[in-house]
Amino acid sequence: MPDAAQPFTVQTPRLRLSDFGPDDWRIAQAEWGVPQVARMMSTVRAPWAEDEVRHWIDSRRFSGRIGFGIAIRTDGGTLIGTIGIGGDPVKMGYLLGPKHWGQGYASEAIGHFVAACFDRFPKLVLIEAEVMDDNPASARVLLKNGFRPVGHGQCNSLARLEPVANTLYRVDRTTLKALP
Repeated sequence: MPDAAQPFTVQTPRLRLSDFGPDDWRIAQAEWGVPQVARMMSTVRAPWAEDEVRHWIDSRRFSGRIGFGIAIRTDGGTLIGTIGIGGDPVKMGYLLGPKHWGQGYASEAIGHFVAACFDRFPKLVLIEAEVMDDNPASARVLLKNGFRPVGHGQCNSLARLEPVANTLYRVDRTTLKALP
């Protein structure tokens, strides 16, 4: 059984994935609560009120079990995004602020995060992720890490007026791409 006292921290070649800090809500609000990010997420608004951001972060704190989110930081400590898993079946969600797109950070974070989840939670068999079909960059990141499409549907976003088509992806311990 995972130890709740042990934080969930992952170090990659360029990133550190770890708990959120007390002032991280400010960056989350300013950089993630914008239309180009929020419309690709189900639980993020644009604009995003301070109390909602704080609650969103607080509700994702690691407690030793699946159902958490952590910060993605550059090796210099700059908060650039978040990644987490939860639900049944277990799904992963992630985001980066727009000024950090196209630099390989999402691929790096996902590969190391998923590997760490499989290591930390031995009973975890597979992880799913949903991508809105108008977000092909996110689909490419998942494919690069060994996720495979397994279904299509629709989802809602707090930042959109209507449901949007999406694709469900899945990875297991055997299909996760090897890390560099």
